[in-house]
Amino acid sequence: AEAGHQWNPDYAMSAWAGYATLGYIARNMPWSPSISYRYAAFSGDDPDTKTYERWDPLLSTGLGIWLQGISFGKLFTNSNLATQRIQVNLVPVEQLNVTFDYHWLSAPQLNNLGSNPALSTLSSHSVGQEFTISTRWALSRNLYVQSIASYALPGEALRNVGADKPWSTLQLSPYWGL
Repeated sequence: AEAGHQWNPDYAMSAWAGYATLGYIARNMPWSPSISYRYAAFSGDDPDTKTYERWDPLLSTGLGIWLQGISFGKLFTNSNLATQRIQVNLVPVEQLNVTFDYHWLSAPQLNNLGSNPALSTLSSHSVGQEFTISTRWALSRNLYVQSIASYALPGEALRNVGADKPWSTLQLSPYWGL
């Protein structure tokens, strides 16, 4: 678990973010399967208060921790967001790791000023769902390959602004070191 609080001495600001994960690894089973559940929350601003509460995501990257879905991360920042993630991880061989992720994303506040202008006011708390499979494969001591395939389903908040079709992300990244 991690949590953060943002404030400013020059004006009324109090923003919160954090996540907690609970999981289990069956190390003695073939492929060392693991399953985990994570809840992450990033505050949004309530316009009915004098305090500014929208979390400012200084850096929102890193596949497993702060990024709330590879496809949704391109559209919806880590502000005004609550995410539930179920993750299943398998290790078929020592050099290969396969991860399946399911994200369910919602917005705590309908006020979403500071985000994508088309999404500055949401009509629903439902942002969407995402399904992702990623692999990390050490082919040799110097060559590492990562692949990601993700499928995102827009929720009512996105469908109501015309983003009503699912979209995908495909990525293949080789890393070579000396």
